Amino acid sequence: MSESNRVILFEQERAFYLHRTRDSDEIGRYLDDPNVWHIVDGKKPDKVDAKTILICSPLKDHYKDFYKSIPSIRYMPVWSWNEIDTCRNKIFGSLSRDKVRELFMRWGGIPRYVLESALKKEIQDQLEDAFEVCNEDIFRYIGGRESERNISYKLIHIWSNLPTEEDDAEGDEGAESGEDTKPYMLKTIIFASDYVGEQVAKKLRETITDKLCKDMDAVLEGGKSDSILGSFFETIVHRMLRGGGTFQVRSLDSNETYNLTLCQQDKILKFSEIDNIENEKYYQPIDKTFPSIDAIFSPKYLFQMTTAINNSINTIGLKKLHGKLAKTGYIDFYFVVPAQLYDKYQKQNYVTTKNVIDQNVPLWIRKRVRQHVLRIDLSSGSLSSKNESSLKRSSSSSREASASKRVKK
Repeated sequence: MSESNRVILFEQERAFYLHRTRDSDEIGRYLDDPNVWHIVDGKKPDKVDAKTILICSPLKDHYKDFYKSIPSIRYMPVWSWNEIDTCRNKIFGSLSRDKVRELFMRWGGIPRYVLESALKKEIQDQLEDAFEVCNEDIFRYIGGRESERNISYKLIHIWSNLPTEEDDAEGDEGAESGEDTKPYMLKTIIFASDYVGEQVAKKLRETITDKLCKDMDAVLEGGKSDSILGSFFETIVHRMLRGGGTFQVRSLDSNETYNLTLCQQDKILKFSEIDNIENEKYYQPIDKTFPSIDAIFSPKYLFQMTTAINNSINTIGLKKLHGKLAKTGYIDFYFVVPAQLYDKYQKQNYVTTKNVIDQNVPLWIRKRVRQHVLRIDLSSGSLSSKNESSLKRSSSSSREASASKRVKK
């Protein structure tokens, strides 16, 4: 967009108007007014008195000079599945919901690829092309705060902290918990989708396994876990749990150990609406920001994959899932961790969305949710296809995951 054609949003008599002009002098008068909102799309903005909004990709070159003159920055996350589906329904009605959902699970929430170019094979093939040129440089950016041109945005996306129900309830009072907890202020670079993470994990298999083992040693020495490696670990574990097999578990309440046997499930199932979760099937939330869990085996098993020694449980996620959980008996919450963390793992706190101890945990959670830690041995070659096949040893005729007590510690 040329300088003389820039769109300016300005306030007049308490109403907002969108004004387009080619008169550079008129534009200059607006830009000298601190009450005017100046929107710049994808280019270096001039230094003006107007309130400036710069819209650009996360490449630092686009905003590093601009950042010096503003007090804060906001990060817009990619579209959620609900937003994509709403847009499909209103504008791209010729596309089936199933087709768009399939593309969303590959690309993530990028309308250009899952809606506009959904039927263009040459565009869809670009994702596979991005895998071909992917290398170990990706480790420097996933989970970090910066990105560079040699990392394809087809493979990585920005995650930001979205408004929560507590934010809506508290309004401006929520600022008391800290400026950096306001919505859209946090930025983390993550994989575009589980599919992308799995394809990258396959390509960089040996490097990932080695880095994960070293990272766990650092965590045990008091360090923080690497979020990129945590993303890879989650990808690995989903595949292993769906593949079935027997896994070692320790109760975080009684310290008792036992084996958990899961049946094989070939199909990857994801939910966007909780009511669509079917019993006795392994589901992952389609929304990567879904709180508390990474997978559910309704009605009794919940799974949270983590490479951190501390990982509190957000009660709001359990409340959301309440309708799909058993009405009587125990509900088992499994922290799935690398073998190095297994013996050290302790019972975790319940927290609010503000990450503070929840003082009002519902009675059904306190009385019926039991915490466990599940062991994943990375050093045993769990990423190899041979080992994956050996894990698929539970009977496909078995319709229910079962657990057998083994040893009391």
